[in-house]
Parts: sequence; structure tokens; C-alpha cells
Amino acid sequence: MIDFGSIFRILKRGWWIIATTSFAGALIAAIIVLEVEPTYAAKAQILMGQSNRADGVLGALIQDLKIDDDAIAGEIAIINSGRLLSKVSERLQLETRPEFNIALRPPEPDPSLLVQLADAAVEALKRVLGVAPPDTGDAEAGGETTDPVLLAARTGRELLGEEADFVGEMKTNLSVRQVGNTNLVDIQFSSTDRFLASAIPNAVVDVYMDDQLDRKFEGLRRVTTGLQTRISGMREKLEASERAVIDYRTGNLAEGFGGSELLTQQIGDLSRRVNDASAEFAELQSDLAGIDSLIEREGAIAATGLFQSDLLDSLQNEVVSLRQRRDLLLERFGADTAQTVETVAAIDRLESTIAEEARRLRNEQAQRVDLAAARVDVLRTELRELEARAIEQAGREVRLTQLERDYQAQQAVYTTFLDKFTETSESVDLQESDSQVISYADVPTSPIAPRKSMSVALGGIGGVFAGMGIVFMMALTDNALRSAMQLRALTGGTVLVQPRARRFMLRTANPVNHVRRQPLGPLSESIRSLRSQLLLGMPKGVGTIVTFASSESDCGKTTTSILLARSLSQMGVSCILVETDLRRPSLARRMNMTSTPDLIDVLTGKLPLDAAIRKDPDSGADVLTARSGLGDPAGLLLSEPMEDLLKDLKQRYRAVILDTVPLTPVSDASPMIRAADQVVFMVRWGMDAGTVETALESLAKLDPQQMISVLSMSPQAPQKKYKYV
Repeated sequence: MIDFGSIFRILKRGWWIIATTSFAGALIAAIIVLEVEPTYAAKAQILMGQSNRADGVLGALIQDLKIDDDAIAGEIAIINSGRLLSKVSERLQLETRPEFNIALRPPEPDPSLLVQLADAAVEALKRVLGVAPPDTGDAEAGGETTDPVLLAARTGRELLGEEADFVGEMKTNLSVRQVGNTNLVDIQFSSTDRFLASAIPNAVVDVYMDDQLDRKFEGLRRVTTGLQTRISGMREKLEASERAVIDYRTGNLAEGFGGSELLTQQIGDLSRRVNDASAEFAELQSDLAGIDSLIEREGAIAATGLFQSDLLDSLQNEVVSLRQRRDLLLERFGADTAQTVETVAAIDRLESTIAEEARRLRNEQAQRVDLAAARVDVLRTELRELEARAIEQAGREVRLTQLERDYQAQQAVYTTFLDKFTETSESVDLQESDSQVISYADVPTSPIAPRKSMSVALGGIGGVFAGMGIVFMMALTDNALRSAMQLRALTGGTVLVQPRARRFMLRTANPVNHVRRQPLGPLSESIRSLRSQLLLGMPKGVGTIVTFASSESDCGKTTTSILLARSLSQMGVSCILVETDLRRPSLARRMNMTSTPDLIDVLTGKLPLDAAIRKDPDSGADVLTARSGLGDPAGLLLSEPMEDLLKDLKQRYRAVILDTVPLTPVSDASPMIRAADQVVFMVRWGMDAGTVETALESLAKLDPQQMISVLSMSPQAPQKKYKYV
């Protein structure tokens, strides 16, 4: 995944490519600009939709002569029309200008053979594909013909006459556009002739103003002629409308339909009577319903209290007296006496009389309800008749109102047209154009194209983008390892970053001297990080073989092994640095030692081990160097003396550091890697990933116990300097 930091680093590495392409783009643009003929442009401006004195007379009567926002597009189309531009061509005599008249241009040089072959190939391809242009010679020829299709096809050119070709050339460079949503219109023309660039917009403005006046005069002529005809017809319609109003009003009076005020009053009075009668009927009906309900539940005698009757009051008083007498007789003589029985019989007779009287009064109440209902029906019938008459009266009034309104409208239109006709006949001399010239085009002093500064700037910007594209393409197709993340993706284990030693003045950087000179620098810190990783993986009480390997030479393998040995020795860890590169040994030279005695003397039995081991004067670490010139280096490293030597060194030292040959060209490092407890795999920053993958495949076959990968000579420091102050 590419983040912003990666993008910045990619651009930083390819800054010189971006700068080169930017300069090349600006240079090419400058050359092209200097070869292009300058183009000039001039602009005239008019304001449309301005009212004049005649518009105040005509008002909204002649809408097609007034310019508004919706009509500006149409006016622009008129300005661009061939009819108007042909007048401009005639006025400026454009047929005498080589820019418009092809016959006046100098003959073009014959095309080169390459161009002729290319044109022939294009024409042949068009014929094969069936897209060859049709033959229009007959349609464009000016000969006599009776073919209606050809006559219709020539209509446009015949209307323009000899100016047809010049109008087409003019339209190509003429621009007419509305300024925003305003009524301003810009008329601009571009040409290589700066005088012609200003002459054509000015001529277009003048011709358009004259054409607009001509169209208005023609419109006025049509309007006045049409008004006179319409006024005669309107006069007849007005008289007919007036007669219709009078006749209809007379007919209403003859049929008894006068004003509606009396009829409205009658309807109101009758409506009130209907409401009163309905209320009385409802009240009587409610009383009757109460009487019937009480009689049904408790009998007719119980309903006597609902009636106002002197007879009922008298009978009830007698019943009360007889009941008192009965109670007294029962108390004195009992129920079997003749007086008691007679009194009870008298009470029953009176109660029957009271019940019959109550029923009679109830029937009288029912009769009153029926009379009230009949009265309500009669009043409602009369009300409906009055309402029907009122509806008919309203319809007649509506019709009369329509006739009067039609008469008034006819009169208003007739009066308006008569006034406008009179005013229009007198307004011909007041006509002005609806457009106003805001500014005529001035002769341009500087070209609009090409814009040299902008073109060069755009060329440079284009070069920048092209360079960025090249840089990113190179970065995306680059297979080099430039980050710990990339190396970790290949190895899958621990990865450390070792920075490149900085140069001192103009001398080549020496990592060994750099660490001595800057013990707290980034390179020294990276060596200490490697030391810590190795010590954490070493078992206690047992020596550990640390083998340095790489895919190819110049990966910092020998330098790192020297710095690691010195760092371990300075820490107090017993260690020995053994050079097993018997093809191109360099350990003695880098540590300022003689090449002998060395490892070969020990393996061949010429010297004992102790005699061949020497001390590093800077750190006190033990060193066993080697020399070249042996016939079979791989065989010696695979020998039993070498195996015994490694066992002896593991017993003597806590750390045995082996510097080997690269893995890719030869197999000398294989026995040293197989014997190692820990392998430090050195990868130079920027190395091809394919080479590293090949070396990793070789390492995988040897099955190292532990492996730490180091990305050496990185231009980035892994961490900042940290120290106590």
C-alpha cells in the first residue's frame, strides 16, 4: 500500500526527471508559440429590450416587436443568420479579402509524397468502410435544372447569392452570446487581421440596428391595416351585444320577473314561519310521546298529571275523599260492611271515569299534532314554490349579467382598438430601434492567441505531470528493496535497518571509522540493535555460531561482522571473528592486519589455533583471518578439521562470528550456514528482489535455526540519536 510518505519519497528520488520533463515541456511550448500566427479579437456590445416612444403608444398590442429575456435567443439567431451576415459581407466587400475569398489566397505548395500517400490511404479506407462522402457536385453547381429536389437544396445558397461562401467563413470566427441573464449581448470576431477583427463586429451592429427598424416598420404597417379591418367588425359586435341586453331585460319584465328584493323578503318571512311551525310540531309531538309512554307503563290514571283539566281535578278530589272514607270505615267496621263495599265501588267508578277522561285528552293532543304537521307541510310547499321562482329569477339575472358583461367587454375592446388605431397611425415617425449600442469594437492592440506566458507555463506544468507519470511508472515497475516492510514480506522474520555511513568532507565514507568517530550515531545504534537481538537468542553457558550471509557481494557483510565483534568485545562478551571467505578475503586489510597466520594454516596443520588467533587493537576481540589462492575452498570448509575447529571455538567463546562468501555465485557458505546457530542475512538497500528471493531459496534448503535480516546501507536513519545530557 502506498501512503503519503511513500509518494513523497518516490517524487524526491525522481525530482531530476520531473525537472527535466518540465523544462522540455516549456521549451516545446515556447517553440510552438513562436511558430503560430497571432490571432486578434474585438468585441462590440449592444443592449436589447429598451422601450422607445412608439412602444409607449403600442403597449402590449404588438408583443412581437418588444424584446425580453425569452426573445434574446431569437435575436441572437437573427444576428447569426445568413441573411444579415450577407449584408455585412456586402457592406465590407469581403470578397476582396483573401481571408474570405479562397481565389485571392496564394497557391498552397504541393503536398509531399508522404502526405499524398496518407491521403490516398484514408480515401481507400473510407471507400472500403462505405463512409465516402456523397457526390454533391450537381447540387452545388449553378446550372439550370428543373429537379425540385435540387431546387430545394439550392434555396439557401441562392438566397445568399455570391456571399454564401463569405458568410460561412465569417460564421466560423463570429461569436454572439448573451452576457449572463442580462439583456446585454456581446458580438466578437477573431481574425489574424486586427483591423478586420474590429470592423466586422461594428458592421454587424449597424446592420442589425437597421434590420430591426425595418422589421418594426413592416410590423407597424401590418398592424395598422389589420386594426382598421378589426375595428369595423368590433363595431357590429358591440351593437348586437347592446340589442341583446335590451331585449332580454324587456322579456323579463313582461313575464313578471322584476327585481329580486321582494322575492327574497317573501322567502325570508315564509322561512321563519316554517321554522316556528316546525318547532311547535316538534314540541306537541314530544308531549304526545311522553303521554303515550306514561300510559303504556303505568296506565291512563298516572297520566292525569300531564293534562290541565278542571274535571280531572274535581274527580281526583272526590277519589281522595272516598279513599279517606274507605280507610275510616275499614278501621271502624271492617271490609264486609255495606258502607265499605259501596265506598270501594264508588272509588272504582270514579277511577274509570278519570281514565276515560285522560284518554280523551290524549286523543285531543294527537289531533293537535296532526294539525301542526299539516301546517308544516303546507308552509314548506309554499316555500319550495318561492325558492323555485327565486332560482329561475337568479338564472335570468345571471344571463342578464352575462349579456351586460359581454356588452361592456365589447365596448372596452372597441374603445381600446379605436384609440390605438388613432395613435398608431400617428406614431410611424416616432419609431426607434429596441436595441442600444453600448460600445463599438476598438482595434485590438494585443493578440488573444497564442498566450505566450500561459502556453509556456502550461507546457511546463504538462511536463511536470508527464515527469511525475514517468517517476511513478518507474517506481511501480521497480523491483528493488528499499524498505524494511518489503524485506519482511520476503523473509517473514526479524528485519533491522542499518543506515549508510555519512561522508566526512569529500572523502569516501568508511563505516568502521564512522562508528569510532560517532559512537552514538545511527549506524552505531543499529549495530547495538543487532547485538541485542543476537544476545537475546543465545543460550546461556553455551557458545553460539553467528554466520553472516548475503546474496551477493558489497552488502556490508564483512563490515557489519567487524563492528558486531568489536561491540560484543567492548561489552565484555568473549567472541572471535573468523573469516571463511577463501576466495576474496578482506578482513585483514580492513582491520589493518597482516594476512598470515590465518585459517588455512590451522586447517592444514601448519600452526596451532592459538598461534593463528590475533587480537583486534581497537577492541581486543580475537580475529582469525584467511587468505586466497587455495585450489578447493569449498572442500576445505567441508573438511573434518573445519568441523573440529568450530566445535573447539564454541567451547572457547560465547560468540563465534563467521564471515562467509555470498550465496549466489558459489556454495562455499553452505557448511557455515548449516553449522550456525544464528544467521544474519545482509541485504543491500536497493537490491533486486529477485536476487534476494534466490538467496532465500538457498537458505531455506539449509534450514537455519534462527535468522535475522538486515537492510544495510539505507539512506534513512532508523532512529534519532538518543543520549543522556
